[in-house]
Amino acid sequence: SPRARLCLFLFSSSPTPSFLSSRNNTATAMSSFFREYYNRFTRIKVLSEPSKTLERTLTWVDLIGFGVGCVVGAGIFVLTGFAASDSAGPAISLSFFFDFFATALSALCYTEFAARHPVAGSAYIYAYISVGEIWAFVVGWSIMVAYTFTISTVARGWVGYLESMVDALGGELPKWMYSVKFDALSLNLNPMAAAVVLVLTGYTLIGMKQSSMFNLIVTFISIAIILFVIVAGGVNVDTANWTDDFFPYGVEGVFKGSAVVFFAYLGFDAIANFSEEVKNPSRDLPIGIIGSLLICSVLYVLVSLVVTGMQPYNELDPDAPLSVAFEYVGWDWAAVIVSLGAFAGLTTTMLVSLLTAARIGFAMARDGLLPPLIAYTHPSSGSTMVANAVVGLLSASIAFLMDIDALADVVSICILFALIVVSICIFLLRISDSPVDGTDTKAFVLAMLGAIIAGTATASLSVVLEAPLWQGGALCIAFLLPATILIVYFLMKVKSEKQDTFQTPLVPFTPTLAIIVNVYMMCNLQGLSWIAFVVAMLVGLLLYVAYGVHHSHAGTLVDSDADVAHATDDDEGEPFLH
Repeated sequence: SPRARLCLFLFSSSPTPSFLSSRNNTATAMSSFFREYYNRFTRIKVLSEPSKTLERTLTWVDLIGFGVGCVVGAGIFVLTGFAASDSAGPAISLSFFFDFFATALSALCYTEFAARHPVAGSAYIYAYISVGEIWAFVVGWSIMVAYTFTISTVARGWVGYLESMVDALGGELPKWMYSVKFDALSLNLNPMAAAVVLVLTGYTLIGMKQSSMFNLIVTFISIAIILFVIVAGGVNVDTANWTDDFFPYGVEGVFKGSAVVFFAYLGFDAIANFSEEVKNPSRDLPIGIIGSLLICSVLYVLVSLVVTGMQPYNELDPDAPLSVAFEYVGWDWAAVIVSLGAFAGLTTTMLVSLLTAARIGFAMARDGLLPPLIAYTHPSSGSTMVANAVVGLLSASIAFLMDIDALADVVSICILFALIVVSICIFLLRISDSPVDGTDTKAFVLAMLGAIIAGTATASLSVVLEAPLWQGGALCIAFLLPATILIVYFLMKVKSEKQDTFQTPLVPFTPTLAIIVNVYMMCNLQGLSWIAFVVAMLVGLLLYVAYGVHHSHAGTLVDSDADVAHATDDDEGEPFLH
């Protein structure tokens, strides 16, 4: 019609008003900005031979030594008394057994990644190749925080055992060496704890093989003394300490104790971090991870039963439970031996934790997410000198300033978070190995995993907050339903290929159960520890946004690929790379 032709002429020929054009340009610029950063945050690392590698000098014997050395110190000599007196009572032995079950699920997921991709970085690398760069940075930062706090926690326990041994020998440790109080700032400074960390940091600069040899010797001494504790302590067990009240904090206390002592099982993650330095990764890594986990779990359960049988749980010393328990039964001479074992066990825990945190920092710096100086290795010893020094200085500072009870829960949250991400990555790894449509399948699986995590957290919090039993049971449907849908869908849709290296058994059951258990344990930890965890992660995210996202080596590759993709062929006028 004439009116329609007039309207068409007016709107097609008249220029766009300037204010609308400006608004459109702004919206386009904003959209481009957010799209660019979304692409940066979610870019995936493609594994290739790194330009800077670590020397392969370790065997499965070294790995078991590192795993046991990292695990037995904190769990047996420090956290047993703290968790038993405050969380679980004599039932702390069941807490350790539950942790073995939970850790085994996650360790199986770790082992598949470690055997297939034997490079430094563990969960950081696994997240980088599966879910994207920002998640990888957060996971790597989380593990570094966990190991740094572990070193600080254990250093204070080490000083506690030194004080106990000196007292048993009839002496007295000068107060200024381990306790300088500033009431105005609510600080209890510990100079000796900081000094121990710094001395150990200096030793790690010698080299990895030398550190491994030292660790094996000290770990052997530690295990020998732990066996002495089991036998000598067993003679002094009063079964009334068990039978009078085995569950003083109820069944909930068992799970709360599990969450508190979970970071005592850090050893298998440490082994995964050393995978780049293993001579035969596909064979030695599964042996090292599973073997050390089994050995440590047996020792944990036996020692926790003995110590809660020797002394009433509410009288256990939170800093030096074993030596004080022997003093309680009148075996002061045995307390000296136990203190020597504590020195050995806690020393190896600090050593392995320091090396592990340094390997994470090294891997992140090698990828450009941290300053490149942190990736420096000594030309002759191969030691990650700068990374070791940075971790050591931070750990010494925290050990100097903070008390043990402020650190343990934060470590558990950090590690549990990393384990959940690795379990999620197993699903994505298997989808990548399968000929199915990866994009749609991954989207559905991630949606179901998100529902499982949210549902488990809701049901867990209802239990922690002591909601009525029927309400908690009803909320279980919130995670059981999506878990069932996910398992059925995954079994029907995903048929991954058989690999030559170790594979996690019973996928999707194993990673699904690992996620549920780990989320439940996270919900049992203190609110203040969650605040500290969130603050630590925000600091890491600020560092990533300010530095990592702009210097990432993956970003260099993506940008160069994008330039090629937008180039055009002169003859065809079409992109020649899609």
